[in-house]
Amino acid sequence: MQRGETYLSPPLRAVMPQGGPDGAPDSVSFDAVSHVPLTRRERELLVLIAGGATARDVAARLGISPLTARKHRENLMRKLELHSAAELATFAVRLGLPIG
Repeated sequence: MQRGETYLSPPLRAVMPQGGPDGAPDSVSFDAVSHVPLTRRERELLVLIAGGATARDVAARLGISPLTARKHRENLMRKLELHSAAELATFAVRLGLPIG
């Protein structure tokens, strides 16, 4: 990696739009983004985390303990091979999930 370049994990690199001939990004298909099948609960968790919810917020919303919420986040990140909330948010946007 050269100085000044941005690092993206392999899963994110695979779903980032590539510039077309005119420099405009191509659209990313759902199949390209959903390389790992997610359950309804995992998508719900992804939306909450990507929207900036803390473990306490997720716990209150889903009726689980904050420790369980943190563990779910760790498991989701491991499953998707992502390493930060920013990567989770980017992945959620690429899936077309509502974040806010």
